[in-house]
Amino acid sequence: MLIKFIADILQNFFNLQNYDTKDLYIFTANGKTILIDVDSKSKDDILDHLLRVVGKPQNVLKEEAIAQEKKTNPANFGVGCDRSCICHIPGQVPCPGIVPLPDHMRGKIIRERLQNKD
Repeated sequence: MLIKFIADILQNFFNLQNYDTKDLYIFTANGKTILIDVDSKSKDDILDHLLRVVGKPQNVLKEEAIAQEKKTNPANFGVGCDRSCICHIPGQVPCPGIVPLPDHMRGKIIRERLQNKD
């Protein structure tokens, strides 16, 4: 599981020297130091505590993922995107409901021509 931290620059390390206590020191970009005691805790408890203390909330991560997806792929179209239809992109065929398709692009007319040849 990837933990995305609130601060852009965040350093952490375990103090696992010859002592009986195990502590997790977190140094933030603004110079603040956070000390977390991780002795006799499971890895899941440690991860949950880190997510609560220095992690971003799930709703913020979802919003960032949606915003990043929209920015990275300008070809997206549909509900919730910048363009509601592909016909808004220059060079694409317009919607058949607005502008009729040429005869060579309509399956109905192509089938009629093929049947009339026989």
